[in-house]
Amino acid sequence: MARIIGNPTVTPMAVPDWNQTNEMRADFIKNRPLEAIKTAESLRYYGDANIVPSDASLFLFALDDTTMTASVKAKSNSISGDIVIPYKYIDGNKTYTVASLADSAFNNRDAITSITIPKSVESIGKNAVSYCDTIASITIPKSVTNIGDYGIFSCPPLTDIYYEGSKEDWAKISFGNEAIPDGAKIHY
Repeated sequence: MARIIGNPTVTPMAVPDWNQTNEMRADFIKNRPLEAIKTAESLRYYGDANIVPSDASLFLFALDDTTMTASVKAKSNSISGDIVIPYKYIDGNKTYTVASLADSAFNNRDAITSITIPKSVESIGKNAVSYCDTIASITIPKSVTNIGDYGIFSCPPLTDIYYEGSKEDWAKISFGNEAIPDGAKIHY
């Protein structure tokens, strides 16, 4: 089992050895959603991944101190694998709720295989997930009310969109131009 090293302000929990199978990692992530990323200097390692202040994490966050919300996007083109976006971002003594995927959040990322969007997200920006040549599935929460122009666009291997609401809830989402690819199956 991996462990947290340092003096984190979040409650440590045991996580599976990331050298285990993808199915074991997926089961762990599915059943224990990531609650936050802590960026304090004291938190150095989470499993085998080096987590230091936000300049070295997987994501960039645009913070709104008025609403205490954040918009998220991938930090670099090298982000890969099954991406689970956290629903909170902690900066010092402030906690921000991740409320949106920024415009071009995961644009042109060629090594992403899936994205799970947290239940806190209400909006998916323009070109948020576009030109991703390896993505097979996206999980969208019922909380999403808007998907911008080309929000999920030109991702040829994308076959499955898992929506956590009903077909009726899906119909209430405000969709921009070509927001969802024609070939993807929506699972309600």
